[in-house]
Amino acid sequence: MRPRSSKRRRSPFSTIPTSRPECARPSPTPGTWRPSTPFVTLSLGEKIAAAKRCSATLIRIFLFDPDAKVFAALLINARLREEDLLLLAQSVSASAEKLQLLGSDRKWSFRYAIRRALVMNPSTPPATAASQLRFLSRRDLLTIHEHPETSTYLRRCVERLEPAVFAREMERID
Repeated sequence: MRPRSSKRRRSPFSTIPTSRPECARPSPTPGTWRPSTPFVTLSLGEKIAAAKRCSATLIRIFLFDPDAKVFAALLINARLREEDLLLLAQSVSASAEKLQLLGSDRKWSFRYAIRRALVMNPSTPPATAASQLRFLSRRDLLTIHEHPETSTYLRRCVERLEPAVFAREMERID
């Protein structure tokens, strides 16, 4: 047998402050919570490795990490919940790349609430939002069509999906 080394190998997770109270307490306004300074010292590879297996407390920190590779690794995490992803999908600070990753994910893009949040977010790329429209209810399609921040492209896509509902508006009266 090999003799055990007296030196302990240091894990990249040892620098993550899970027990510090300032990391566990979110800020008063949702969606503006930012990690404290020890996370800045982690390299990209360490963040990706940590995001794959981190606890529920750290998931919210990694959700708003500026690098989309960290978010892609977070989508693999078994502790990730739909509520966490809804927080990102409804956030105005979410990047288009992250929303596109969420819309194309095999596990999470099938959830109705996530589909609706992706379509309602103006930062979602038009192709990603339009691909989710056919799975939404007629009531939600009407809500999306009447929403002031909905793009013209999405409005036309909704009209194409439900021509009977919008045919009355387009008729000409002589």
